[in-house]
Amino acid sequence: MKALFLSFVLLFSAEVLFAVPRASTELLKLSGSQAAAKAHGPGRWLDNVTSAADPELELFVRFWYDDTNLYFSLKDMAESADDKGGWEIHITQKNDRGDLLRLTVGPGAKLAARNIIRRNGGEESGKFTDLPDGFGTVKTTFAENIRTSIVTIPIEKVKVFGIVPGTVCFMNFFYLAGNGKVYGWNPTGKRKRTTPWCLGRVPVLK
Repeated sequence: MKALFLSFVLLFSAEVLFAVPRASTELLKLSGSQAAAKAHGPGRWLDNVTSAADPELELFVRFWYDDTNLYFSLKDMAESADDKGGWEIHITQKNDRGDLLRLTVGPGAKLAARNIIRRNGGEESGKFTDLPDGFGTVKTTFAENIRTSIVTIPIEKVKVFGIVPGTVCFMNFFYLAGNGKVYGWNPTGKRKRTTPWCLGRVPVLK
């Protein structure tokens, strides 16, 4: 297990730390083959119910955009490309009001998108619209027990949810582990993950 963890870290580079506390992160405009390596992403991951850290949890998320698309690079430890475990990505223009985009990335390179209607204050109203198939794509690769899913979404489809250069949007990331546990990025460290408006502030840099 120790050797596996070391190879996992080395593959991502010695500069990457899996549990770096950050209150916010930035969505950078990048292009080229090194975009994923230069991109930013969330750090600390906590149990969604207890807000406790899991020292054995090994996750790596980065996101960036260019003139055409918004990208997410999602990495976890798995037995195969179709192993249990999936992701949820939440994106919204305001942390306490307005519609919220929920992306679900499941095993087998599956992507589902849903527009969730929220009440003022950030609470979900129970109303939503499932967005059409083809909203985005997922490409999954697997090597040495590391599963990598690259999500690609046309930038025009996410502008209404706050992905606008020079502004600030709000995001959240959840990892649905194969053992039934859910882990979330805790952007503030002050509220439990179950708080609906506990979203991370993400400046969209030009």
